[in-house]
Amino acid sequence: MDNKAAEYDELRLGRAKSAAVLRGIVAGYIIYLGGSLIVDHLRGSSTLSPWAVWTAGLGFIAAGAAFGVYVWRRFRIEREKAKLQAPEQQPSEEE
Repeated sequence: MDNKAAEYDELRLGRAKSAAVLRGIVAGYIIYLGGSLIVDHLRGSSTLSPWAVWTAGLGFIAAGAAFGVYVWRRFRIEREKAKLQAPEQQPSEEE
């Protein structure tokens, strides 16, 4: 087994990276929303009740973190699909 770096279909890999970045931004923003709810409550500038702030804040943070895990797993799957097969691994047309 050689240590040669894997080669990728650049178009598919580029699409996977673009989708992962956009999804990552969304996951980060969801986490930010949950955190800002809690921080506003701790500063005393929130108009929501404490139980609503903590429930919604922690819910947003958990949802953002779960979406971040999904983004990472999906990117890894798409990156594997973008790998080019070595010529000896490609199925022949005669089969």
